Amino acid sequence: FPTRRSSDLFMQKINFTKVVVGLSGGIDSAVCLKLAVEALGSENITAIFMPENNLTSEQNKKDAYDLANELNVQIHSIPINPLIESAKTPWKQSNIAKINLKPRIRMMMLYNYANTHNAIVIGTSNKSEILLGYGTKFGDTASDVLLIGDLLKTEVYKLATELGIPQSIIEKIPSAELLENQ
Repeated sequence: FPTRRSSDLFMQKINFTKVVVGLSGGIDSAVCLKLAVEALGSENITAIFMPENNLTSEQNKKDAYDLANELNVQIHSIPINPLIESAKTPWKQSNIAKINLKPRIRMMMLYNYANTHNAIVIGTSNKSEILLGYGTKFGDTASDVLLIGDLLKTEVYKLATELGIPQSIIEKIPSAELLENQ
């Protein structure tokens, strides 16, 4: 794990003081949030929960808010439905285009926050997702720092246990919640 001192030096070197994490209620973002808090302190971290109403589970919302509160991290909620609706086009969008729009909207909001607050965006993709190509270009694969990008998903589970991530998050069946029953 990075030490608080080495993390502070890195942040000073790149001239940033804050980080923002898209917190989904899943294991990857939970591990990234916890690592960020340990490295920089909760006062320098903001979490943004971006549900899609009628798709994001109440369990993910509860887990995201419970973890942010436990770690004493400020959390904002931005439902993405209005942004999805505003992306109407004169052409018929394919299903993959509609699905990929969601992580791109989420990343757009993270960078909007980061640019406004002199922060960097913490990415939450793991090595298994990267190797499989399971991600959206300029969406969930975009970030300034990729904390778990060198960890396979099995290693993320082990790290989550070591970090004391709540069991409700560790034992949850993973889903990007980009479409029903994903």
